[in-house]
Parts: sequence; C-alpha cells; structure tokens
Amino acid sequence: MNQNAPKIVIVVLVIVAVLFFVGVGVGAGGQNNGQGGLPGISVDSVVNSFSGLIPAPALSVNEIHSPSSGCITVDATSIVVVKGGSCHLEIKDSDANIRALKLTLANNQSIHIESTSDPVENKPMLTKVDLPSNGNTQITLNFFKTNSSVTFSECVPNSGDRCTLTVAH
Repeated sequence: MNQNAPKIVIVVLVIVAVLFFVGVGVGAGGQNNGQGGLPGISVDSVVNSFSGLIPAPALSVNEIHSPSSGCITVDATSIVVVKGGSCHLEIKDSDANIRALKLTLANNQSIHIESTSDPVENKPMLTKVDLPSNGNTQITLNFFKTNSSVTFSECVPNSGDRCTLTVAH
C-alpha cells in the first residue's frame, strides 16, 4: 500500500458521511409534508423539465372521452367550453407510460385547467393551470397510464359565449 492510501480512504469516508447527513436532512426536513424527498420538486415539474428531450406520444382521438357533455368536437380537433360552464374529459387507461395532450387557446381568452393522473398507482397527482399564463396560450398536459382526466372551467371569452382550445395532433 502506498502513502496516499490512508488519506484517500479518509476523504472517501468523509464524503460518504456528508452525503448521508445531507440526504437525511433533506428527507426529514419537514418541508415536504412528511413525504421525504426534495422540497419543491414534484413529478410534474420533473416531467415538464425533461419533456423537450423525450417527447411523449400524443393522445389519440379514441383515448379521449367526454362522459357528460359534448364539449369536444366529433373529430377531436377542438374543445369548446361555454362561459360559466365546464368540460370534463376522461382519458382512457393505456400501456404507454406517458401521453401528451397539446392545446392552444384562442387569442384573447382565458380558462382554468385541472388535470389528474396517477404516476404511481393509487397516488393521484393534480395539476392546476390558468391560460393564458404569462401571455402563453399553449400548454401540453401529460397523462400517465391510469386514472387520468382533465376539466376545463372559468371560461372568459373575448367575445361571444365560449372559449375554444385547439388540439394539436
């Protein structure tokens, strides 16, 4: 063994100890409602961060179902929400890990969107967003394998009585 071996072992042990205590401190910090992990990081934020690297396949027309209202056009090219009303869509379960629904809101309109999906079985993730967000009228909603749905509400049209979201295929 050479002269530097004890120094290298000590440095490695110090690094392991520091990483251990930092990991325990972050996990038990209480800033994540007792769930552990890093505070402020969610599955949705991670998916959105990396969504440009590996694009999710688009939802097909037959995966979108409107159970109670006819707010989606027959050819599924647009979603229409009446002022004061709402539109609830259910996304069929799939074998795909993640699927994307890309939407564009018509100019000078605003709408509230709430989507739910299960990235982990029986642990639903709720996402809420208002469009336009900082002037951006486009959004991509990501859905996982099971229990996915989206609700559009609080339509504020520029003129008329409805808001229109165009579905990109």
